[in-house]
Amino acid sequence: MIEQHEAEAGRARLASALIANGSLAPNWLTAYHAVPRHWFVPALVWPGQADGVRQGEA
Repeated sequence: MIEQHEAEAGRARLASALIANGSLAPNWLTAYHAVPRHWFVPALVWPGQADGVRQGEA
């Protein structure tokens, strides 16, 4: 299980990388930090599938 401080550090590193590559404008940081990441992670992921959320042929 990831500790809370590790999760926060990971989100901070991701935000920095997104800003550095131009994917996130700095003025969006407040919103980025306010929205929980787990809202966007499916309960089950099928690696290797085009959309990653179902099993079987793509």
